Amino acid sequence: MGEKRRNFALLVISVLAALLLAEGALRLSGMAAMTARFMCFDALMGKVYCESAEGTFSRGSYTHHLVINSDGMVDREHPLAAPGDTLRVALLGDSFTASEYLPVEQKFEGILEQELSRSLDQPVEILNFGISAIDTWNQLQIFHLKSARYRPDLTLLAFFWGNDIRDNIEQLQSGNPNPLLDEYDAPFAARLRQARKNFNKQLWNHSLLYQVVHEGWGRLERSVKQRLAPAYLREIDRLILTGDRQDSAMS
Repeated sequence: MGEKRRNFALLVISVLAALLLAEGALRLSGMAAMTARFMCFDALMGKVYCESAEGTFSRGSYTHHLVINSDGMVDREHPLAAPGDTLRVALLGDSFTASEYLPVEQKFEGILEQELSRSLDQPVEILNFGISAIDTWNQLQIFHLKSARYRPDLTLLAFFWGNDIRDNIEQLQSGNPNPLLDEYDAPFAARLRQARKNFNKQLWNHSLLYQVVHEGWGRLERSVKQRLAPAYLREIDRLILTGDRQDSAMS
């Protein structure tokens, strides 16, 4: 039994050493890391930003260096206790509030903070808890589980008529933990999903080897699916690809 354990330990050490060597070789090769992934998952709050994530945020032709603070906010660092006589405001909302593509001082959060400080003649601190593509249901969970720890004097909710009503109705019918009833006990399956998804995101953001393997496996999987697809689906893909090339040539 002791020999089996030693052999197993030796195997684990050998695999880890091989992975570390491969990671080191990729880094020494000068290979650039792929775009960082900023979205993680919380079993209660749903979509959240990965804590302390940093990298290039891209949307279309626009790129911006995005930094997520240690509490998962698209904002600068904030202490739990408000300094001095500062008026503290918690800001909740979706992508309009998070404004991933702007530095803090250019967001309406930063502009409002400056204007209120000037008009009130008092320091004002706005904490941005906005997260792209979430609804009021999840924002209420964020308030109870995250924002409240900062003891804000005032909470502002940015509400988007375009989809928040529809999304909130879907959440009400989904059977997810209900913030209106102060339900904070996520199902075990959701917590397992949280651990799996967030572990994968951390690997992606910190390992070139994982990025290479993940992308390579994805290309292989797509290639196999394409080869096994029925002939009529392959013909549709070919026609679409031909049309795209013709449009590009014309433009």
